[in-house]
Amino acid sequence: MWWSSIWSVSLTFLPFVVLGAVPAPLPYRPTALVTAAIYVLKQHVCPDHSTLAVIELFRKSNQHQQHDQNELLTHLLMDLGTEIGVQLLRDKPIERPKDHIVFLVDSAEAFRTLRFHFADSQFDNEFTFLILYMGKAMDDSMELEIEDMFETCFNFHVLNVILLVEKHSEIVSDEEEIDHDVGVLVYGYRLYGAHCNQSLTIQLLNEYKNGQLLREITHRNLFDRSMHSLYGCPLNISWFHLAPFVIFNGDSEDPVQLSESWRLSGIDGDLLKMLADIFDFRIQLRNPCDKCASPDTPVGTCGDCLNELATNNSSVAIGALSASHLYRNYFSTTSAYYQSSLIFVVHMDSKIGAVTQLALPFKRHVWLLLIIACILMVIVQAIWHRQNGSFDISLGGLCVLTILLGNPVVERRLPTMYVARLMLAVWLLMALVLRAAYQGKLYDVFRLPYSSSLPEQISDLLNNNYTLVAHEYYDFYPHERTRLTKMNYLRRFRLLEEECDSQTGERLTSTVLMANLAYYNQINWHTTRLTHVKEPIFLYQLVMYLRRHSVLKFPFDRKLKQLMSSGIVGHINRLYDQSKYRTPQNHHDVTTVPLITFCGLFTVSSILLTTAVVAIMLELLSLRFIWLRRYFE
Repeated sequence: MWWSSIWSVSLTFLPFVVLGAVPAPLPYRPTALVTAAIYVLKQHVCPDHSTLAVIELFRKSNQHQQHDQNELLTHLLMDLGTEIGVQLLRDKPIERPKDHIVFLVDSAEAFRTLRFHFADSQFDNEFTFLILYMGKAMDDSMELEIEDMFETCFNFHVLNVILLVEKHSEIVSDEEEIDHDVGVLVYGYRLYGAHCNQSLTIQLLNEYKNGQLLREITHRNLFDRSMHSLYGCPLNISWFHLAPFVIFNGDSEDPVQLSESWRLSGIDGDLLKMLADIFDFRIQLRNPCDKCASPDTPVGTCGDCLNELATNNSSVAIGALSASHLYRNYFSTTSAYYQSSLIFVVHMDSKIGAVTQLALPFKRHVWLLLIIACILMVIVQAIWHRQNGSFDISLGGLCVLTILLGNPVVERRLPTMYVARLMLAVWLLMALVLRAAYQGKLYDVFRLPYSSSLPEQISDLLNNNYTLVAHEYYDFYPHERTRLTKMNYLRRFRLLEEECDSQTGERLTSTVLMANLAYYNQINWHTTRLTHVKEPIFLYQLVMYLRRHSVLKFPFDRKLKQLMSSGIVGHINRLYDQSKYRTPQNHHDVTTVPLITFCGLFTVSSILLTTAVVAIMLELLSLRFIWLRRYFE
């Protein structure tokens, strides 16, 4: 009995004896690579960003190595948990990546499995990669691995890439090594090199050791490694000739003149030449291209500027191509640097001239009342002269007409009948009003340019059966009222003027940018009769088109914003966009006549009145002074 009690007590203490024999787990000791990564993230990412993405790209390995990777990730998340929000991305392809992404990589082969699927709202985001390379290569193969990973980054058009790798450790024995002397190398890559070398070049940017970077950073952020120079390399430019945005002074079909970039001007042209000076690249103009904006025309099938971008024949497309917003998901664009309205252009008809206004100053019902009044006056004269004898009807009609034009009444005495005297007074009063109205009409003929009323809204174009002349069908105008043509904007402008001047009865209109019409009117100010409908179609955002995810987008955007904030872009816009429009004066838009217009009349009247007063005073004085009377006689 006592033996069983002792045995049970022994079994009670047995687990504690066994646990005492198992060694306690060692705390995780972060490697120099992890320490350097945490330092870089806290110093150069956390102060400016609130979210960070972490992606693991490892080859299939043993369970022990997978356990080390999990401990590394756990330590990284715990250390950054209070500084920045962390998002773990394990799905492939990645749908919504963050701007800053940390990659845990053990080989270039694993990194090549990286795939992106950008959302429509993020296809132009600028990404920054921080790669923690955990490979154990100690020879020249490490450089090949790094170059391979950088090429993968370039395939995603990401230039801001920092790669951290542990420096070769000093081996002391087979069992231990000196950890405190282990350094971490910071690598990056450059796309262009001297002599227009477009190959990828690896750069050793810095080294992390003893808790800090050994080299002082000249700029604030380690990841600020955007492209600053293209080392004189040429860029193929597709351009659509549309003044004042793109102007070419020369023969656009001559290859020699196309190579002379000084011939390029306009808003887009001047900005592109300015960017070429900043980034040190040569402008290589291709032959002028067209643009397609119809939703029925698939991208890359109409032989336009966007097709040249899609086939990689050019790097930049300029010339107010923002109308191709339907294909925006296929290309990247710079930030907008100019805004203009798309408007309808109409021709100002001069159907009502000055001579016509003088010949027909009143409307039909006014002329009808005048004729009835004249006939009544002739009848009244005939009734009045019946008592005295015969009456000449032609002489009476001529007398009525002359009185109407302002001549005095030729009768020696007024009629004695009350009704006749009343009718004569009314007639004289009406004649006075008509003379005053006609004189005012005469004054307006010399003061105002008369023209037929023009449409002020898009609905007026539809109500007046205007035909749209365009090279594509548009959603904002009926197809049955659209005439398709392949003419450029200059030939369309001439067609509007020729068709309207030919008096064929067909009313034409076309669409163009407000700045384009202003530039055309400025060049042809003495001959043009084109104006625009006040209601705009939509607002145009002028941008440069680039290839999808082009590496040029973000450097161009930064410089364009700097140029806009400094006022240079505004100066270029005002240089080419000098608003000059023909503003028709409709019949119902009569402006107020200022009093200063009559200053000359007032001066002459004052002189005449003063002279008359002086003459009257002298005549009164001549009644008292004989010599003055003789002078007047």
